[in-house]
Amino acid sequence: MSDDEWSALQRLESHLEAKRARGGSQWQEIEVLALGAWRYSDTKETIELPTAQQISCAILTNALTIVTPTFDPLGVCLNPFAALANHSCDPNAVVVMDGPELSFRSLKPIAKDEEVLISYIDVTNPLARRQEELKERYHFTCACSKCQKDPTGPEDKFLKPPKKLMKKWATLVDDLKKAGSVPKDDPANYVGDDIASERMAVLQGMAFSALQTARGASGPRETIAGIENGMRLCYQCGMFPVYRQPYAQMRHNLFINMLTVGNFPIAWAQGVKTYFLIDPVLFPQTYHPVRVVHTWTLAMLTLYIASEYNGLQFQQSVGSELDLGIIIYGLLAEVYGNVQRSHGHSSSFAKLVQRKFEEVKVDMTRGFPDALRGMEGRVEKHWKLFRHAADWMQY
Repeated sequence: MSDDEWSALQRLESHLEAKRARGGSQWQEIEVLALGAWRYSDTKETIELPTAQQISCAILTNALTIVTPTFDPLGVCLNPFAALANHSCDPNAVVVMDGPELSFRSLKPIAKDEEVLISYIDVTNPLARRQEELKERYHFTCACSKCQKDPTGPEDKFLKPPKKLMKKWATLVDDLKKAGSVPKDDPANYVGDDIASERMAVLQGMAFSALQTARGASGPRETIAGIENGMRLCYQCGMFPVYRQPYAQMRHNLFINMLTVGNFPIAWAQGVKTYFLIDPVLFPQTYHPVRVVHTWTLAMLTLYIASEYNGLQFQQSVGSELDLGIIIYGLLAEVYGNVQRSHGHSSSFAKLVQRKFEEVKVDMTRGFPDALRGMEGRVEKHWKLFRHAADWMQY
């Protein structure tokens, strides 16, 4: 490491004193990590243990998750320059990686001298959960434009006011609280100070707990069972829009695990629901990298089902009016039209999208380029039919 790189690393915010004061398992892990690095890196003569602790805290605070272009996590990395970017729950940029390359992709116009802001956390979570995560991990209270508006965004909306929670669910929550069967009040689940809001905070906490437990299950089938239990809670209580967390994240996790166990029709139906009802709300920019990747994954799944996974039977189940070939074309055209803004025209992902789109066009034309004439009109017609598939799954 050069002297300049070492100086840049030491200048990064570490929150050392705050982490030490908080204590707990996080500080114990930092102590073990720093001690191990200090002992086995042959630097004991030049670096003292407190410095090793400070560097360890700086790395944990500023590290970025290494992901593939489709956001599959691979590990962590530290880029001192990228770490200088501040947080906003309404960011104007997002971090995208392409092999060893890291870039900031703009989500909205950024004026000259305007600060580039990224998100440190999942900003699709409700306000209280975002604030608590930022306090716990980064030791600050967010005062961005989104947080200053209070809980008025879609992330904080319920289908009905908390006071209109069905009586049987209100009774259930009250009974669980009396029996001591729910966790103590967690500020991350805060909804409001009145009794009705406190009940919703309990239900929200139960939903997040169900998702966390499911993620820690022993295998994909056990994970699916746990996620479906959590989704039933969100659906049956009648309060959670499909885009409110953790309901939306449950659906995405269910989609992934259904792919893992080979239940492609159910995965497809859940992916369609995400495409039409969730992503446009949580990621309003059509070129948001997460939304583009979700659309790409749905396109590839549709292509696989149509060509290799009992495509005829699946076509019969969705109805003869819905042409899967046109759906595949429409999804890929959407990805192709947005990938330059989401990932960059020279990125490996953009090149992959271009190759696949060209392959599909060749397959559809069979040597007759005129076969694509009027395709936009056919896609528009089929999209109305395609939208109905988003309502197939009850929850």
